[in-house]
Amino acid sequence: EKVRNFRRKQSKYLNIPSFSLFSDAVLKRLVQKCPTTEDQLMKVYGFGKKKWLLCGESLLRIMRSFKSK
Repeated sequence: EKVRNFRRKQSKYLNIPSFSLFSDAVLKRLVQKCPTTEDQLMKVYGFGKKKWLLCGESLLRIMRSFKSK
């Protein structure tokens, strides 16, 4: 749910539709793989350099919070 909320807020901030930031399928892969480094995040199918530049650092902070619990 945190990742979905992040996507919604980030897409609103960027003034783009949520699915343009990343699809539900990518969202599910992110939650399943729970990447905590840029390298791991870039290996998630559907998450590339453009997405990294838009929200990569912020997304990693959220993903790392899952690991620390």
